Parts: sequence; structure tokens; C-alpha cells
Amino acid sequence: MADRPAVGTLAWVRETGGILSRGERFSLLTKALVRQLAMLPAQLRWRLGLVENRAPLEVSDIKAPDSALAKKAEEACRTQAPFIANHALRTYLWGRLFAAADGVRFDDELFYVASLCHDLGLKPAEGRVSHPAGCSCFTLASAERAVGLAKGVGWNDGKCEHLGSAITLHMNPVVNRSEGAEAYLLAQGVGLDVVGARAWDLGRDQLKAVATRHPREGFKKKFADTFEAEGKANPGSRTDFMMRYLMVGVLIRTTPFAE
Repeated sequence: MADRPAVGTLAWVRETGGILSRGERFSLLTKALVRQLAMLPAQLRWRLGLVENRAPLEVSDIKAPDSALAKKAEEACRTQAPFIANHALRTYLWGRLFAAADGVRFDDELFYVASLCHDLGLKPAEGRVSHPAGCSCFTLASAERAVGLAKGVGWNDGKCEHLGSAITLHMNPVVNRSEGAEAYLLAQGVGLDVVGARAWDLGRDQLKAVATRHPREGFKKKFADTFEAEGKANPGSRTDFMMRYLMVGVLIRTTPFAE
């Protein structure tokens, strides 16, 4: 067990097939509960209208990278159902806002590709998810697709591994900056868009601007249904863990967005 790669990394998903051990489940649950307790006071103040924060960046000023790889990632993103494609695009914007709020330096191209590709393994239109043989985690298919695109434009193995791990790590309930700036920002962006985490650290006008730029398309119900199907189809995976122990299905439906 001591030789297992760190939970959520690309190496871990490849080695374990995305199945958590009992110790890994306990560790993730502990981290998630500690984080939620730490966020609770700020969350309550925000919901009561007692505080209004905003990132020092206007949504209208955020420009996506214009590289060949960025365009390939956009093409891949557009092959997804619209509600997932827009989720990926919003994730990038949320991450940029959090980078400004938290003072995080990052590789914008890598983060953009990770954001647009992080859910490529989800296939809601087919009623189930598609994974590589022997894997129970959709993030591996997502990461492998992104890595393939990156290798196609000449990225080296180390940078490709970093990209892949940023994507596979986003399913951990807590991702720290020490695990990579892009992985951290991806997790922050996904967390806000899916369950409303850290909405209180942005201005309400910023929340509205992102949802206006990339509409949610009935995201709450559609994504909750997709996530539930993914968890049931893959017992022991992180998706199953989140549905069982972190009540993510409920959290998705109670995010501070209309849909």
C-alpha cells in the first residue's frame, strides 16, 4: 500500500483503475469534512448577505489561449453534450477568477486544455460512461484524450503527465496548491460550478457574468443524473464515494444558481 501513487494522480488511476482502498476512502472523507467545516462560517455569512467579495478580475477581460492545442481542445469539448461543454468552459473562467483572488501563478494553456477536457470521459447521451478497459474512473479517458492532443503538438512526457494528473485529480474532494497550480484551479472551478463551493469568494455580478457567457442549460438536473449513473456503474470509484458519503447529488441540486 505504501508504494501506491498519490490518490487521484494519473499514475494512481492507471495503477488502481480508479478504485479507492478503505484507507484512501477514510483519508478523503476526513479531508472533505475538515474543508467543509473551515468554509462554513464564510458560506453562512455570504448566504445571509453579510459579506460581498469579488476577484480582482473582470469576466469580460478573460481571454482564452489561442494556440493550436487550445483550438484542438475546443474541438474536443464541442463533441460533448452542450450542458457538459458549457460546464467545461465555465470551469476555465471560474479558475481564472480564483487564480486572481488567490494570487496563483499558472500555465494558462495547460489549464485551459485541462478545463475543456476534464469531462471528456462522460457520455450522458449514451446513458453510461465509457472507460478504458479495466478502469472504473472516467477521468482516465478524459486525461488520455487530453494527453494525446498535447503530444500531438510536441509536449514532452513530463508536461503531459502534469496535464493528465490535473484532470484526474479534479475528482478528489480536496486538491491543494502543492499538487500543482493547474490541478488546484481546476478543482476550484469544478467545485464552484458543480456544488457551489467558494461562490462566496466571488462577486454576485461575477457569478452572473460567467453563467451568462456560458449558459447552464439545465445543468443541475442533467449533471446530477449523469453523476449518479456514473457512481452506480462504478462502485468503489471516487464518484461512488462522493455520492455515498459526501451527498454530492444533493449539493448539485442546491447550488446558488437557477439551473
